[in-house]
Amino acid sequence: MIDSVSWSRIPYWSYYPEDHLSAKEGAAALYPQNLNSYRMPPQKVWNEDCESFYYSGISSEVKGTQLTRIAKSTKEGILEYHLKTHGKPLFSVKGNRHISCRIAKSGNAIRHYINNKSDYVDLSWGNFQRDIQLDRTYSNEIEFTIQTSALPTDR
Repeated sequence: MIDSVSWSRIPYWSYYPEDHLSAKEGAAALYPQNLNSYRMPPQKVWNEDCESFYYSGISSEVKGTQLTRIAKSTKEGILEYHLKTHGKPLFSVKGNRHISCRIAKSGNAIRHYINNKSDYVDLSWGNFQRDIQLDRTYSNEIEFTIQTSALPTDR
């Protein structure tokens, strides 16, 4: 049902190439048109890959089962984030540049993660590490919309 993602965000750096995972604005299909096979030349750009043969073994990519790198990568500093079906937003998040969004595939389900506290504690580079300390209880708010008019009517 969900077939693409789009975003608008405040990026960390002032410039990224248009098809970069961290571009200021972008859109991406969840699933690639071309599939990679082990020991064969790739038929697409890296950000549309689903499988790392080095980390995940030699199984070829399987159509409609694995998300592309660009679709599943975390987008920080979100202003707007949309999960779409046939070009229409189905699930939208309105951000204030202090949240991040990402998706993951779990079986046949797409899981959507929204975070407003992100830290990279293992980097220790100073620029990304924020040393966030949360109390035992934590709460906050986000604003999201589910657009039912984007759902197919032939069900």
